[in-house]
Amino acid sequence: LSNKEAIYLRIANLLKDTFHNKKLLFEWFSGFAVIAPNTDISNSLSAIRKLKKNISSSLSEMENTNISVGLSARNGRYLNAETLFKEANTALLKAKKENSESIIAFNADPVKYRSLYS
Repeated sequence: LSNKEAIYLRIANLLKDTFHNKKLLFEWFSGFAVIAPNTDISNSLSAIRKLKKNISSSLSEMENTNISVGLSARNGRYLNAETLFKEANTALLKAKKENSESIIAFNADPVKYRSLYS
């Protein structure tokens, strides 16, 4: 395995250990996507920060690996998967642009959302 492939596999295994429902883990382009049902942004941020620490310590002997994360949540809103994906992807693109180690969460206000779209 190349160094890049070894890093990718190690991260995949850490994701499997962290998020126990394997049916909600996906390879996505050159990274991963996770669906965490019944979890709010606050709990997701906490889990991602812990996961990033685990990844960093697991990869400490390997080359520098930048990990950017974009999060979104339904947050009491009725929206389709495409909108949720767009929010998370926009957050990810911003995280990559701002800092290679960023976590950006799209945290919509459900009251404002309902007043705009109901």
